[in-house]
Amino acid sequence: MSKKDSIKECALILFDQHGYKNVTADMIVEKANVSKGLLFFHYKNMEGLIRVIILDWLILQWNALSTIEMSDLPLEKCIDLVFEITKSGLQKHKSKYKLYFSIMLNEPNFVSKLDLNSIEEYKKMFECLRAIFRNGNVANVEDEIIYLNSILIGVEMTYCMNDETVGEQFFQTTKNMVLERYNK
Repeated sequence: MSKKDSIKECALILFDQHGYKNVTADMIVEKANVSKGLLFFHYKNMEGLIRVIILDWLILQWNALSTIEMSDLPLEKCIDLVFEITKSGLQKHKSKYKLYFSIMLNEPNFVSKLDLNSIEEYKKMFECLRAIFRNGNVANVEDEIIYLNSILIGVEMTYCMNDETVGEQFFQTTKNMVLERYNK
């Protein structure tokens, strides 16, 4: 693993253990066994480090969604796949989700600084969602994307902030509720 990746991984471990607000650059360099100069060479500041951690993970999630061929599937199957891709990401990257939601709740301006609309993977993911809803003959595609995105954020947050049993139960209940909406 490169020093740059080691810094990210060590930072993420520390964020998970102590909360991102309580982690200092000194803690990260000690855990990663690198100099502070190297930390700031790779990441301009702590905000830059957090930005890279979040965007690397989000891009993985967006790619997972947008690379699956769903054009010939019924709407209900597409929505089911979106939920399963989300769940897979939650299981693999829970600490990154927790970091993201902690920042969203504590520093909402940080998320707007990510300028997601300029990221190609983000655009592709939304085009995939648009195609799913267009193919499903949904009346207002953009409203349905907002609805689904809002539901998924709530599911992800609940999954991350509760024990596994509560998170799983809420995930399944919400997924079934959403599937019912499109099964009519």
